[in-house]
Amino acid sequence: MVTVLDVNTPMASLLRLKFKVILIPVILVIVAFLHFVISNQYQIKNALSYATRPLWDEADGPKQVIPHYYAEGMRMDSHACQLHGWTEREGKTNIKVFDSVLMSSELDLLEIRMNELDSMVDNFFIIESNATFTGLAKETYFAKNRERFSKFEKKIVYSFLPGYVLAPGQTAWHVESGTRDAMTLLLRNHVHALPSVTRSLVIMSDIDEIPSKHSIDLLKNCEFGESIHLQLRNFLYSSLVSTAWYAGWHVEDQPLSSVSWSKYTVMNYAFALTTPDPGEISVVDSDQILLPQFVTAAHKHNVKASLSIGGWTGSRWFSSNVGSAQNRTAFVKSVAWLVKKYNLDGIDFDWEYPGKQGIGCNVVSPNDTANFLSFLQELRQGLGTGVILTAATDTKPFPDASDAPSADIHALGEVLDYIIIMNYDIRSTPSTGAGPNSPLDDKCAPSDNQFGSAQSALRAWTNAGMPPDRIVLGAPMYGRSYRVPSSAAFADDSNSTLASFPPYILNDQPTGDRWNGHGGLDVCGSYEAPGGSYAFWSLVEESYLNLDGTVKDGISYRYDNCSETPYVYDPKTEIMITYDDARSFAAKGDFVKVNNLRGFAVWEAAGDYNNLLINAILNGTVNGAPRTTKPLLQPSATAMSSASAHRAFSLPATHWILAIGAYYFFG
Repeated sequence: MVTVLDVNTPMASLLRLKFKVILIPVILVIVAFLHFVISNQYQIKNALSYATRPLWDEADGPKQVIPHYYAEGMRMDSHACQLHGWTEREGKTNIKVFDSVLMSSELDLLEIRMNELDSMVDNFFIIESNATFTGLAKETYFAKNRERFSKFEKKIVYSFLPGYVLAPGQTAWHVESGTRDAMTLLLRNHVHALPSVTRSLVIMSDIDEIPSKHSIDLLKNCEFGESIHLQLRNFLYSSLVSTAWYAGWHVEDQPLSSVSWSKYTVMNYAFALTTPDPGEISVVDSDQILLPQFVTAAHKHNVKASLSIGGWTGSRWFSSNVGSAQNRTAFVKSVAWLVKKYNLDGIDFDWEYPGKQGIGCNVVSPNDTANFLSFLQELRQGLGTGVILTAATDTKPFPDASDAPSADIHALGEVLDYIIIMNYDIRSTPSTGAGPNSPLDDKCAPSDNQFGSAQSALRAWTNAGMPPDRIVLGAPMYGRSYRVPSSAAFADDSNSTLASFPPYILNDQPTGDRWNGHGGLDVCGSYEAPGGSYAFWSLVEESYLNLDGTVKDGISYRYDNCSETPYVYDPKTEIMITYDDARSFAAKGDFVKVNNLRGFAVWEAAGDYNNLLINAILNGTVNGAPRTTKPLLQPSATAMSSASAHRAFSLPATHWILAIGAYYFFG
């Protein structure tokens, strides 16, 4: 705007003009502000309501920190209570524990919470509405996804509360207060129906305020007073899958009571077997007794129980069982029947191998991969999303009809929760020499010694369309042995450095540890040589390693930085063993971490010694490990998802004060 002034204009007129010039932008600012307020009055009202919200009807009690005296196997008895200044509760068997939450949309957190508290809680009380506290319409997420929580169905007490219409002068806090009153009424109605001698411990908290099951066990067994406000620590939950196979035939060496359950999120029971009839899956008599005990033990320790179908000797009829639409439907029904009969959380398909010959008498078809996918799609549709479906795979993608590795495998990732790449039994040949059993990488090895590795397997599967967060790295708790003449075992005449890929005697296979047979006829009627494998524990038992996993005197040792695997050699017996130790397992854990994989799976749970290997790989997934191989995939900058963290590994961070009320109602 241009203003032209007459120098003879009176002063009063000049002042009025200046005032008008200043007033115009002020008016514009006021108009813009009023427009903003009117347009955002809903958000402003909520912000003011939140700022002036009533925090407590009265001052809450002091927060209590429960010291971590708990240890695996510790009894919550009078001694545990005395450590906290309490006395042991009388009539503990008459106490019911109820967990109560108001549901919004946090399905992942609710699943974590239920899995954490399942062994302690008698009932989960859930109230859900079709509107938020502020009156916005929302989905009833729990009701629509209830099948996902089928494992807990018998414990769930669910109530739907229709959206509340705010009266004049009311705020979202009135709605929340009314919803919590509805929860109290729901609890009281349930408690009053219990026998009069029953006492009820009620947990009241937000879904993400998850108390430890050990703390709840302590409060259940100790007299702490009428109510307590717990101070929680802040935890980071990850979706790491920590899996092992439990071999039922080794139950005498590893009874269910000796399994380190706290180290795992999922345990696969090995094996159910395929049969010529797709409507029948074979579970041998001994497994029919042990499998239910396995499921009970897993659930007691908050671990998912899965049944693995197939294996080296049990994959003979996979191809025909999925080879036609009629057979696929029958096979789906037989799998679903097993899930229901044994109360399984998952099914693992260990087909060795689609489109390839395994033990020697498997039925094989060039359409195996396509038929397997069709079967899995039908199975997923029948079982829903509440059952974990996994597949153990070769280091290369399943072959297509031309026998080449499939170029597009993404559809498998849509029906499977994850695949387990069996990065072990990477067998060498006499012409190339004794190589690593489970190499992380092999590109730095001579070209004729590159038989596959974790790096090449990950590259092949991701290039074919399998997302990294659907891939679990298989790792062996055993090694493979070779008869290597002492003249070829060392790199020089000093007998101090073991040679890389030394030649071995093909027809003189060492027997292996006491788990191995001496050879004989397999299920196909063909001769099978001794296995020659050594479980990690047997390397200690047979004096290759000390109790802490270090090498015994008189045993030669070499760590191969290329494959990230160790070797030991006994010059007296001329046996060389390529295996995995704590260092190589830490490197495998680091590989899982830097490549953002879903987790790891070990064969087998009974192979470890004093948890040396499982502790190493778990530590590697958290803290990494010194290694020479670089990550194949760049780490993602996104936050770690908790979508499938059924019992996640938590990292204590800073203290965070969260009020969790644990109240007694007397029926």
